[in-house]
Amino acid sequence: MKAAAKKRKAAPAGSSLTKSAREWMYTQRPALLFAGRFVLWVTALTALSLTAPFQHLLHGYLGGIARLASGLLNRLGIDSHANDVTVSSARYALTVAESCSGLELMLFLFSTILAFPIAWRWKWPGIAVGALLISLTNLIRVASLFAVGVYRPAAVEMVHLEIWPLGLVVITLVCWLVWMQWATRAGASCLHAS
Repeated sequence: MKAAAKKRKAAPAGSSLTKSAREWMYTQRPALLFAGRFVLWVTALTALSLTAPFQHLLHGYLGGIARLASGLLNRLGIDSHANDVTVSSARYALTVAESCSGLELMLFLFSTILAFPIAWRWKWPGIAVGALLISLTNLIRVASLFAVGVYRPAAVEMVHLEIWPLGLVVITLVCWLVWMQWATRAGASCLHAS
């Protein structure tokens, strides 16, 4: 009996851990693939956003946000005018900086959509609607920050650094979740119809 026990080799100490890790990786494969694709997309899109042509387009976009915000404010009875990327009046001035563009949120949204395992034809509507929604929200953000600066200057920092960032993140996440639910249902119904 002792000889039989000696003949059996003891399992290496880490083999059950290795097996557990492999099983975990197998069951988590879709999530790991999504995370990997997300990292690749966010890296690629961030690198693209740092190029000179993109920065030129971004400056034009920021100027457009400033002009649209000024137009919205004037319609609401708050006197303002836009000059390049600045909205100003006799009482307050606000410069729309790159950090106020919503670019990071768009990169996040685009990367999550592009990384999601579904056909490309379901991705483009999410990217287009998401970009439009984030841009419109950012326009409202700039106009409201200017209005707060005119009427409650002491509250600008809190609204700018605490309230709006949280609101933009929530809107971006809701946009992605709604798109994901729509795309999954639309993709599934197409598969069942064919």
